Amino acid sequence: MYRCWDGPRSGLRSSVTYVPGKGLTLTYQGEERGTISGSTFMQMYYRYNVGEKAPKNISRGLLGL
Repeated sequence: MYRCWDGPRSGLRSSVTYVPGKGLTLTYQGEERGTISGSTFMQMYYRYNVGEKAPKNISRGLLGL
């Protein structure tokens, strides 16, 4: 997933969207960069980044808080 983007920098936008039946898609600067099919990776990704034990700086940044 991370090889699909150039890393976080100020002013750049990325999003990760899960679509059932398709998978988890990374969009970077308005361009779809890659999709990982299935729900297993999606569950791990969200649990790690915004779950109960996620590092607060990561979850706040991803959620825009």
